[in-house]
Amino acid sequence: MAINEEAQFSIFYIVRKLKNSHKVSYAFASKRKFAKITELGESKNFAATFNPPVTAHFAAIKMYMDYQRMFWTTWNYMEKLNLGQCLVLAVLIYTLPKILYAIYDIGASIIRSAIRMMIFSVIVGIAINLYMVGGGTGGLAVAGNLIAANRNYSVLVLESGGFPKEGNEVPAYAPRFVPDTDVTFQYKSVPQQNILSRSNGSAKISSGRMVGGTSSLNFMHFNRGNPLDYDEWAKSTGDDSWSYSNLLPIFRKMETYVGDYPSDQHGDSGPIVISRPQYAPGLDTWLEAGRSLGYPIYDANGPQKISFTKTEFSKKFGRRASSYTSYIEPILASTPNLRILTNVNATQIMFSGKRAIGVKYETKSENSLPVENVAYARKEIIISAGSYGSPILLQKSGIGPRDVLEAAKIPVVHELPVGKNLQNHAVVELDFVINNISAVIYPARDFTPENFELWVSTGDGKKIYRHYNLQ
Repeated sequence: MAINEEAQFSIFYIVRKLKNSHKVSYAFASKRKFAKITELGESKNFAATFNPPVTAHFAAIKMYMDYQRMFWTTWNYMEKLNLGQCLVLAVLIYTLPKILYAIYDIGASIIRSAIRMMIFSVIVGIAINLYMVGGGTGGLAVAGNLIAANRNYSVLVLESGGFPKEGNEVPAYAPRFVPDTDVTFQYKSVPQQNILSRSNGSAKISSGRMVGGTSSLNFMHFNRGNPLDYDEWAKSTGDDSWSYSNLLPIFRKMETYVGDYPSDQHGDSGPIVISRPQYAPGLDTWLEAGRSLGYPIYDANGPQKISFTKTEFSKKFGRRASSYTSYIEPILASTPNLRILTNVNATQIMFSGKRAIGVKYETKSENSLPVENVAYARKEIIISAGSYGSPILLQKSGIGPRDVLEAAKIPVVHELPVGKNLQNHAVVELDFVINNISAVIYPARDFTPENFELWVSTGDGKKIYRHYNLQ
C-alpha cells in the first residue's frame, strides 16, 4: 500500500522523536525503507509542516512502536527463564484472571454497595436527610421545593426509570412515547362498570417510568381539578387544607401564566410555564360554534362552569414543561446535595417499630442479576411513586388492608385502607368529520422540516409565537 507524503512526514517525525527519547530499536522496519523516509523527511521544512502533526498517522505509528518495545522487552526477559519457569508463568497467565474474576464476582454486591454509600457520604454528608421514592410529577416538585427552602438539605431521589429520551420535549412526538415500555408502566384495570364494553370494562393505563414521571409522558394539557371536588375532599377528610381556597395559593405558586385568561387565579413567577400555541387551526370556528349555542368562553383553570375554552398547556416556548425540566434540571448540576439515582426499583420500606428508617432497592446492570441495596435516611422518607406505584410499595412493606397483606403472607406493620378509593378522571372523546383540512392539524402539511425549524426558533407553528420575558 502506498504511503502518501503526509504519512511519510508523520512516520519520520515520530521515529526521530522516539529515537531521541526512548532509544527504541527499529527492527520493525527495514533499513532501506527507513533510509528512504529519512531522506525524504530531511528535505522538508518540518517546523512549517508539523505544529505538531497530531494525526491518525501519528497515533497509529506511535502505538505500533509501543507494542514493538513491549514485545522485545518481554522476549528479552523470557530468554532468561528455564523451561520449568516458563511453564509456571504460562499457568499463572492462564488462571490468574479467572481467579481474580471469581473473587470479584463473589464480592461484587458488597463492594458496589460500599462504594456507592461512600460516594454519597462524600457528596451529601454522613447521611441523607430525606429520601424520595419516585422521581415523578409530584416527587420532583417536592424535592425542588425542599431544596429551594433550604439549600443545606440533602435529598436523594430513587427513580425506577431513566432520564427522558431524545425528542421528549417536542409536543408532536408525545404520542410515540406512550406505548414505549422503556419509559412507561403499562397497567390493566379490573373490569369497570358502564365503560369500555369492547374490552369487558378493563382499561389500559400508561404511567410515566422516567425522571419527571407522567409529566414527561403526557400531552401537556394543563387542567386543574374542579374546585367542588377539592371542597368535597376537605369535607370527607375533615381537613380544610384540601379546600380549593386553601389550595389556590399553591396552584398560583407553581405557575408562570402567559395564557389568555389572566386573573387572580393565576401566578406569574412559578417554575411551570402555562401557555397556549398561537398556531391552532380550527380553534376560532370551534369557539364561534360554542357562542352560537349560548355558551360562554371561560377559563378552565379557575372557578369552573360549563363553557367552551382555549386549551392551555404546560409548555415553555413550545417545549414540554415537566416537573423535571421545571423544578430539577435548572439546578441539578449546581446542587451537589440533590442526587437522582435512575433505573433502581424500590422493593420495601424498612421500619424500626412503626418508624420508617430506610428503603431497600434493587439495581440491575445489563446481563447481570439484580443487586439489593439499602439506603437509610436521617430524617424522613417520602413515598411519591405515583397513584399505582405508591400503594404497591406500601402494601409490600406491610402497610395496607389486613386481609390483602395476610393473603400475600406479608407481615402487617400497620393496617390502613391503602389502595382503596382511587379516583381518576374519565375522558369522553368526541369525533367529528371535518371536510376542510385548513381547520385541523394536517401532518402532510404541518409536519415538515421547514415547520420544525420554525418551531425550534419560535416555539410555535406557522404563526409567530408571542414572546414573553421568561428566564
